[in-house]
Amino acid sequence: MFILSILFFITAILYSSVGFGGGSTYLALLLIWDVPYYIFPVLALICNIIVVSGNSINYIRAGNLDLKILIPYLIGSIPFAFIGGSISLDKEVFEIILFLVLSIAGFLLLINSNSYKETELKIRQIPKYISIIIGSILGLLSGIVGIGGGIFLSPILFFTKSWLSKADSYNSFVIYSYKFDIWSFWSIHKTKRIR
Repeated sequence: MFILSILFFITAILYSSVGFGGGSTYLALLLIWDVPYYIFPVLALICNIIVVSGNSINYIRAGNLDLKILIPYLIGSIPFAFIGGSISLDKEVFEIILFLVLSIAGFLLLINSNSYKETELKIRQIPKYISIIIGSILGLLSGIVGIGGGIFLSPILFFTKSWLSKADSYNSFVIYSYKFDIWSFWSIHKTKRIR
């Protein structure tokens, strides 16, 4: 467990440097270390809340928060994160969903690895109803497996070329919102999910 703790610390440092919480890597490490699956979300949530809280404070201080853009994502994500957190899953189903979610996230980040010059792009805003739908889907996935939606939201923002320069700050706020909501649910109802 000492090595796992060191790997969690390294993950937190690396992910926080780019505006993420590291939930996907925490879950992968927990799976490799054969930790009981029903505590995956709790551990990932605690780590994400700590890491993303620091990012969020820094982004607020830097003036990178635009609530008009952020709120539609939160409107969709918060209730669906709660719903996802309340879904009870068997270990096999959880592992399949976790595998698919992490594979898709890795694929999206791999595709998105190109660098962009902001001067060559027209940055546009996603319509609010689309933002709510995206937030809902990401919130549900986040609730089910216990990771933040930022790992999915960032590639979406880059693919659609929407508010590219502030993508990391919105990822941190959205992840923080997911985590806080799911953690609140887990702290009250965690025994209902364990099988």
